[in-house]
Amino acid sequence: MDDRVKRFARGQLAGAELEAFERDLDRDPQLRRAVAAQASTEEGVTLLPPGAVPHEAPNVERGLVLQRVLGRGGMARVLLARQLDLGRDVAVKVVKEPGNASLTQRLLKEARLTGALEHPVIVPVHYLTTDEAGDVQVVLKRVEGEPWSALKDDAEAVRARFGAELFDWNVRVLIAVCGALGFAHERGVIHRDVKTSNVMVGRHGEVYLVDWGLGGLLTPDETGLLPWVGEAMGAGTLAFMAPEQFPGARHPLSAATDVYLLGGVLFELLTGTPPFPGRSSVADGGAMEPPPPRHVSASLEPFLSIARRALEPEPARRFPTAADFRLALEQGLKRRDAERLADRAEQLLASADGYRDAGARSEASRAATEAAFTLRLARESGADAARVDRLEERHVRSQVEAALADGRPAVAAQVLSSHGRPVPALALKVKAATEEASRREQLGRELDPALGRRRRVWFVFTFAVQSTVFYTARLVFPQLYTGRWALVVSSAIFLAAFLGLMFVFRDVVRISRLNRHMAQLIIVLTAGQVATRAATAALDLPRNVGAAVELPVLLTTLLAGAVTLHWSYGVGAFVCVLGQVAALVWPGSAQLIFFLSALGAIISVGIVWAGWLRHHERSSGG
Repeated sequence: MDDRVKRFARGQLAGAELEAFERDLDRDPQLRRAVAAQASTEEGVTLLPPGAVPHEAPNVERGLVLQRVLGRGGMARVLLARQLDLGRDVAVKVVKEPGNASLTQRLLKEARLTGALEHPVIVPVHYLTTDEAGDVQVVLKRVEGEPWSALKDDAEAVRARFGAELFDWNVRVLIAVCGALGFAHERGVIHRDVKTSNVMVGRHGEVYLVDWGLGGLLTPDETGLLPWVGEAMGAGTLAFMAPEQFPGARHPLSAATDVYLLGGVLFELLTGTPPFPGRSSVADGGAMEPPPPRHVSASLEPFLSIARRALEPEPARRFPTAADFRLALEQGLKRRDAERLADRAEQLLASADGYRDAGARSEASRAATEAAFTLRLARESGADAARVDRLEERHVRSQVEAALADGRPAVAAQVLSSHGRPVPALALKVKAATEEASRREQLGRELDPALGRRRRVWFVFTFAVQSTVFYTARLVFPQLYTGRWALVVSSAIFLAAFLGLMFVFRDVVRISRLNRHMAQLIIVLTAGQVATRAATAALDLPRNVGAAVELPVLLTTLLAGAVTLHWSYGVGAFVCVLGQVAALVWPGSAQLIFFLSALGAIISVGIVWAGWLRHHERSSGG
C-alpha cells in the first residue's frame, strides 16, 4: 500500500505533498478506494451499518450515532452519522486532532461562516454540538454524491447520469459555483480555495461548493466569531493560487481572487491540467501567467479567452465579479449551442443537395425546410452572423436553382424575395427566367387553340361557305369566266370578300397569334392564287395549266401552316395532295379538281376544329 495513504488517513500530510496526493486522488479511482478502506479502520470512530444503534455509540444522548469516515481535510474529517430524532443521515465535521484548541476555533469559525451563507450551492449547517469529550461537532447536510474532480473527465458517466456532453456539463457546474461565490462576495466573504475537488455533485446533479476552511471575511469581524482572510496569508492550493494570495503581494485579497480561481478551474477543464502544476511552495511567487495550452479545439477557443481574462495577474483586468464571469460562461454556452445549430443546418443543406441530385425531391424539400428553420434558430441563438449569412445564401441559392430547374421561376422569385438580402447574380438569373417564362406564357396563350375556339370555327365555316359560293358560281355560270382575265378578277373579288370577312370577325383575328396567322395564311393563299392566275392570263396559258400550278401553291401554304401554326392544316394539305395526284391523272379536269381540293381542305380543317371543340367541351364538363 502507498505509505501516503496511511499518513493521509492520519492527517500527517501537509503542504505541497498534500496537494500532490490530492491531485493523485482526483486521477486514480483505486487510490480513492484505498483511502476509503484505510479511513474506515482508523481509531476514534465507531463504525456501524446504516440505521444501527449500538449501546456505546458516541454522542447517543445528543441524538447522533457516528458510523464511518466520509472524508478528510487539512484540519478536520467528516463522518457519516445517523440523526436519531429525525431518522436521517447527516455529515458531522470534527477536528482531526481532538483537544486542539486552535483547530477547534478554526472549525467553529468555518461553521459560523458557512451557516451564515444560506445558498442552494452551499451545504447547510444544521447545528453545532459537542461529543462526550467536549470536542465540537458541526452537523451538516449529508451530500450523497462524489467530488466534481471524479466526474469532470468521465464523459461516459456524465452522459449516462445527466444526459449531457461532458464539457457543457462541466461549464454548467462551474456556473453553479459562480452563483455561490457571487452570493458570498455580496456578503464580503471569499472562498480562496476554489477547485474541482472542493465541489460535490449530488446523485441528482445538485452542486455544492464545500470546504470553506480557507474562506473568510475581507474585513475583520469585530466580534471575532467569524474568520478573517488576513489571518492566514499564503493559504490556498498552489497550482491555482492567484498572485495576491502569496505573501508580499502588491494587491490585497478581494472578490477578484475567487474570480482568478474560477478561471483556473475553467483552464483545467479546457486543458486537463491546473494553470500552474509546477508550483511546489509559496516561494514560487504568483506573478507568472499560465502557459499556453497545447490542445484546445477551435470550438472551445471562446472559453479559453474567458479563462485567460479571469487569470490576468492584475485584478483590475479580470472580470469585475463572479456574476460577470458567470455571464460570460452562459453566453459561451449559448454561442456553442448556436454553432451546433449552424453545424446541423450545414449538414441538412448537404443532405438536401444529395437528395436533389438523386431525384428524391420530397426528401430534399424536407431537409431544406428543416435547414431553414435550424438556421433561424442559430441566428436567434447568437451563432456567428457571417457564417449564418453564408449558409442562408447557400440555402437560398440551392432553392432558387432547384425551382428554376423545375421551371418555376415564380417560386424562385418568391424564395429570393423572402431572403431579404440582395444576391445580385441570383437576381439576374431569376429575372431572366421570369421574363422567359412570361414570354413563353404569352406565346402559349396566343397559340392556344382553346382561345377564341368557337368564334374561330364559325370564321372557318363562313370562309368555307364563301369559297363554296365562288366556286359554285364558276360551275353554274361558266360563261362568266370565259374571258382571259375573268379568273383574275373573280379571285381579286374573292380576296376582297375575305378581307371583309376578316373585318366582321376582327375580334377573332386579333385574339391570338394562331388566329392572326390563320388569317394571314388565307390572305397569302388567295393572293398567291390571284398572282398565279394573273401570270397565266398574261402568258395566255391554258387554264388547266394554271390550275395545276395553283394546287401546289395551296399544298405548300397548308404544309407551312401545319408546321408553324397547328397540325390541323396538315389534314387540308393531305386533301390537296390527293387533288394534286388526281389533277395529274385527269389534267382536263384540273380546274374542277382544284375547286374540290381547295373546298375539301377548308371543310376538313373546319371539321377538325369542330370535332376538337366538342371534345374539349366534353372533357371540361361544358
